[in-house]
Amino acid sequence: MKSNILLIYTFIITICFIFMLIIKFIKYKNYKNTDDFIQKKIIMLLNKEKLDAALELLNTSKERLPKNFYYGQLIYILTEKKEFNKATDACCEALKIKNISSELYNNISWCCFEVNQYEKAIFYAEKSIALNKNDCYPYVNKGNALIELNRADLAITAFKCALDINPEFRYAISGMGISLYMNNEFRECIPYLKETLKYEKTNAGIIKYLADSYFVLKQYDDCIDMYKKLIKAAPASSWMFCNMGDLYCYSGDFKNAFTSFNEAIKIDPLCTTAYYYKSRLYSLLRQSENALKCLEKAISLNPDYKKIALNDELLNNIKLYTRFKELVKL
Repeated sequence: MKSNILLIYTFIITICFIFMLIIKFIKYKNYKNTDDFIQKKIIMLLNKEKLDAALELLNTSKERLPKNFYYGQLIYILTEKKEFNKATDACCEALKIKNISSELYNNISWCCFEVNQYEKAIFYAEKSIALNKNDCYPYVNKGNALIELNRADLAITAFKCALDINPEFRYAISGMGISLYMNNEFRECIPYLKETLKYEKTNAGIIKYLADSYFVLKQYDDCIDMYKKLIKAAPASSWMFCNMGDLYCYSGDFKNAFTSFNEAIKIDPLCTTAYYYKSRLYSLLRQSENALKCLEKAISLNPDYKKIALNDELLNNIKLYTRFKELVKL
């Protein structure tokens, strides 16, 4: 008797469970056809960087999606795919709709930035900010456009607004570092650039900004470290090794200085600067024959170094030599 009751109970529970699954399936099937589900699926595809799939779903669902959402995502996708003509056409269409959202204005701003229309990028970023002051992205778009227009002081203000909203917003951190660097605030820019380098480890531009900043602050060892990173991050070039060799001179490491200059010449046998820097270093070490030999090579490659050598105090140890006077004779 007990076993029969148990079987009946189990049967009822199983039927209820199946019934619940059927209801959930019906609800899910109905939800899949809602606009909300389609929007979330498009965003999910974008988050997974499946741009083509997102674009296809966006276009097939165009008539049922809110216009702000449709054009906002369309402009984003086309800009991300670097299909700029289509993206700018979409911007023109989007600007015809009523009650444009903050997000749509922001994406229009980003598209304008990518096609080098910086004033427009600022204009639409400000439109976006006016509608939503708590979104970091339009402040960053505005700041990046101001950087391109060489208005670093105003860019700093824009990035500060973004960081006030989200202190860890990576695009605002990098933008702040670059704008402070451009504004010659070298000590202040270093923490932002170092933070940027944590997630952009091979960004040659950021590494060079850090190297320049350390050089201005006479932190030569840190500057050398940045040049070592730069050489790994970017295709090796003679100027990198020339600069690093010069830094070794500043820090008194003449052995590595010569190694760097020789590496520059190895990359480019016609690297005038490397020969000239070697001449200066040999002069400092009072190796006059080697100094004059390297200076002769530099001048033969670029006669402009005659005037530079005449006024270079680091060559004072060889200026009394007749050969020096012959080399720099104008």
